[in-house]
Amino acid sequence: MIKNKIYLVNNKKKEPEFKKTFKKIAAEAKRDFTEISVLDCAFSYSRTDGKTKVYHLGKPLSLNSTTWFIRAWSPSEDATALLCILLELHKIPFTDAKVNTSHEIRTSKLSQTFQLAASNCPCPNTWVVPLASFSSYKTIVAKELGFPLVVKTRGGLGKRVWKCDGASELSKTISRIKAEGNDDLVILQENIANDGDIRVVVWKGKVLASILRQSTTGFLNNVSQGGTASLTSITAVEKRLAIAASKAVGLDLAGVDLVRTGSETLIFEVNKAPDITSFHDAARSDIAKIICEDFISKN
Repeated sequence: MIKNKIYLVNNKKKEPEFKKTFKKIAAEAKRDFTEISVLDCAFSYSRTDGKTKVYHLGKPLSLNSTTWFIRAWSPSEDATALLCILLELHKIPFTDAKVNTSHEIRTSKLSQTFQLAASNCPCPNTWVVPLASFSSYKTIVAKELGFPLVVKTRGGLGKRVWKCDGASELSKTISRIKAEGNDDLVILQENIANDGDIRVVVWKGKVLASILRQSTTGFLNNVSQGGTASLTSITAVEKRLAIAASKAVGLDLAGVDLVRTGSETLIFEVNKAPDITSFHDAARSDIAKIICEDFISKN
């Protein structure tokens, strides 16, 4: 019987003896052992095959027959939690699973693509890369996503999103984000050309409204960024997709953003606590009233 390869994510640098002991015991047991840093790991999703991958310093890691020892959350809670969520989705064993995946990143755009992929919800091709080791991934990301590509960090209402038309612009954007010092991870996605996206409001597994949002600036469709909103209809397949997306990220109330391509509908994002009242006129119904009445009547 071949035993699992062991990965040690030893984030607790103040206790170097633990690493030495772990490495010594693994060697005595003749186990395949590797230590890695979360800030050297990147994650990718391909909509061509629907698969996700984990990378270390620019090279893909095989997750088959592996087990992981995760120690502490520093130097990056986001990167550690995202790694653990990926391991959980791949059913790979790791320590302190409940604690290491109980993080608000689970409902953020940093982890959404991978959770959606696990539920067979198609998204744009996506990479999540640590800023600290971005140089190890710059070439492969540019090759796989092509230009223009979209860069995102934490933030809502269409903020903290940039379109980069070439390598020089990408480098400048990454440098600016690094200089701000607010993020450990950055999201990079293929640019999906569109004439607008569709915001679908889902409450408790039911679609309440679908609104077409169209940019007036040529890029961001968000109403908060000057976009327009109008009532639109969606197909039965798109309704099922929006409901599945809200369920995949564990949200009762979600704003699911869909975009139509030539061959399929993709999910841009799933928004926690979406803006409801600003869509009343476009939706031609009081969405807030529907949600409040339903919740209060059942509780």
